[in-house]
Amino acid sequence: MEANIKFKGVEIDLAGKKYILPPLGVGAYRNHDAAEKIQRIQDVADELQNGANFGSINGEVLGNVIELTHLALLRNYPDITQDEIEDGISDIITALFLIQYLISQDVQVQKQMMEYAGKNVLPPTVKKK
Repeated sequence: MEANIKFKGVEIDLAGKKYILPPLGVGAYRNHDAAEKIQRIQDVADELQNGANFGSINGEVLGNVIELTHLALLRNYPDITQDEIEDGISDIITALFLIQYLISQDVQVQKQMMEYAGKNVLPPTVKKK
């Protein structure tokens, strides 16, 4: 399975099957409002850290986690379905791990963009015209 992996990421276990979960691709941000969905997920994560119970993790948040996880996994597993991901999330701990990973990747992207903006340069993959 490892030989077919196009994008590096973290290993996750969904229903006993191992996957490499890469960061979200540009298309997730461009076509699926990933930034807004991650912000909603972040709001709930903040509530949990401030003492809220798991009731904060509602259907919308879980739907966003499943959708964004699906978009990320599609990069390495083009045939995986959202149903497989939903069925594979065995408990709230797995869901919380996915939430944390999605948030950490978004924060990393924001941090890199701020660094480039502070240096008044384009990221290395963008060529000046």
